Amino acid sequence: MQLLFIALLGAGVSGCGGCARSDGGTTDADRYTHARFVRRVFPDPPTELFGVRGLSIDSTGALHILDSEDYRIYVLNGSEVRGSTGRKGSGPGEFPDTPVYMDSGRKGVLVTVGGSHSRAAFFSNEPAYAGTFSPGSLVLQAVHAPFDRIVASTLNSPTDPVLFDRQGRELMRLELGNDGDTIMDHFIMDAGTAANGRALLVVGYHFRNRVQVVDLDSGEVMADFAIHGLPPTADTRPNPSLRLFPEGQRPASVPMALPTTTLIQNILVRGDRIYIHLRDHTTYRGREIHEVSLDGALQRIIVLPEPAFAVEISAGGLIYATADTATVVNLYAVD
Repeated sequence: MQLLFIALLGAGVSGCGGCARSDGGTTDADRYTHARFVRRVFPDPPTELFGVRGLSIDSTGALHILDSEDYRIYVLNGSEVRGSTGRKGSGPGEFPDTPVYMDSGRKGVLVTVGGSHSRAAFFSNEPAYAGTFSPGSLVLQAVHAPFDRIVASTLNSPTDPVLFDRQGRELMRLELGNDGDTIMDHFIMDAGTAANGRALLVVGYHFRNRVQVVDLDSGEVMADFAIHGLPPTADTRPNPSLRLFPEGQRPASVPMALPTTTLIQNILVRGDRIYIHLRDHTTYRGREIHEVSLDGALQRIIVLPEPAFAVEISAGGLIYATADTATVVNLYAVD
């Protein structure tokens, strides 16, 4: 899974906001719709022991919640907590590495990236969709597995997502042709299937406020567009440590010059719609979600009741998002 803030909500987004249109056309104000709180879904009762790191819905509709305090993954099916995975270990249902990233894809598959970033693990009731893989010398960052293929970003080459099969064999490297060794090329992504069955990768460039839509069969970039209402960012100062981190470690500090404090936090693709969740650079939280078509045309701006760190959207359009404290997960609906 990534949404936008408006100045009214403390995020400093530029643009006309509620400007009037003398020709009677659609204004930005017409595109805003407010999400309605339905209920708290996790944990119940609330507790400060949880700190939600990530949310992901699988093809069965179950919501997976990665807790950053004890690094367990909790599974919610409807309003029922089905249980949690075990901690790091070698036993059944346990992680080979402490999970720091997860995605739940088709057929109830759950994929995690361990704290060493050296291997991914799969959990499923179907043996063909379970196991681990270690992709050689690549240092995994984020992984998505909605198909029979795995899409991963790596710290070795942050601008080039890699496709693997489920045994960890590299199938294709997507060289997206960005500007090279600058921190501005870091991205977040999601993978899914368009209404016509085409396998898509949606890439949100974290500091550039741009999105690319990539065909995962051909590697073709189908669309490249800016985030509505945000200025493009640019930082030409190089970060020579970015391409190959010594021992997989990030540099201690990275120079940046950002013209806006509003950045992409989460990005999701659901059929022929992309959902872009924006956040404030200082709080890592945001209230706005931009719903756009695959060519980037803005459809509406969904405003959450409170700023969220993690956001997930079901196939039916229900929104799961962390509360401002990031210790609880709420369910929202858009009427």
